[in-house]
Amino acid sequence: MTPQFIRKYFWDIKIEKADPKKHPEYFISRILEFGDRKSFGWLKSFFGMEKIRKVVKSRKLTPKSQNFWQNV
Repeated sequence: MTPQFIRKYFWDIKIEKADPKKHPEYFISRILEFGDRKSFGWLKSFFGMEKIRKVVKSRKLTPKSQNFWQNV
């Protein structure tokens, strides 16, 4: 379900059993914290910017990442 290039960011779970639609905040916050441009592109196309903005505003990121994404 998730692309191969995304799987490296989810080292702590069995990614093949995880459903991004059921746990959007987890997937979004993990990629915002550790992802690259390609993974962010997938994130935008899969979830949309509105859902990503909600996670950034919810303070589920580290302060450094939250500051970065609020400025982006």
